[in-house]
Amino acid sequence: DTTTGQLARLWDVVSFWPRWFLPYAPPQYGARAIKDLQMRVQEHLDPAPGGQRPRPSLVLAGHSQGSVLVASTVLALSPDTCKRVGLLTYGSPLSTIYARAFPGFFGAVTLRRIVERLTGEDGVRWRNIFRQTDPIGGFLEDLGSDEVNRCLCDPHQVPLREDDQERLEAMRRDESPAERNDRPVEPDAPPPLGHDEYELTDYYRLNREDLFGMLGG
Repeated sequence: DTTTGQLARLWDVVSFWPRWFLPYAPPQYGARAIKDLQMRVQEHLDPAPGGQRPRPSLVLAGHSQGSVLVASTVLALSPDTCKRVGLLTYGSPLSTIYARAFPGFFGAVTLRRIVERLTGEDGVRWRNIFRQTDPIGGFLEDLGSDEVNRCLCDPHQVPLREDDQERLEAMRRDESPAERNDRPVEPDAPPPLGHDEYELTDYYRLNREDLFGMLGG
């Protein structure tokens, strides 16, 4: 990552919070963005008379800082609306950054509330895709459910078996990015994608379709 990219991500995190939380932070965008997303969800699912055709369901998808916004939006929706919503996060810093830095706001209690709101007869309508080579996003801890996390193998790595227990060990919260990257590499393989291009993969599309299937749409 370039220095500019790193500073942009830091700006995203800092400006998410209101100034009473961080007095020297730039103007907050978090509350406004979540409110706007909440309104858009309602417009799609229950439009005003004479408006667009209502949709039976939708999937909120968010990458990186966007995953924080869509996850927070789920908590702002009514329980009835949540029954028609799925959540797809990828490259998410919810556990790697937010749960560590702000445990009172994004700790296990909050994440489990999201799981509870998205749990129906067919299971949990939340998928979190991550790579072991991603220095920002990662495995979501303390969810109380093993249905959410989905590990996407980076093209430059040798694919791991589904039953590979070492893969689970590599998801430890306290593991450094360098340790995550300590995997066999295919000869002449492309460079690692890390935090980028999740949405261009078939795995992303399959998980999105799985969520829509759970919603019946």
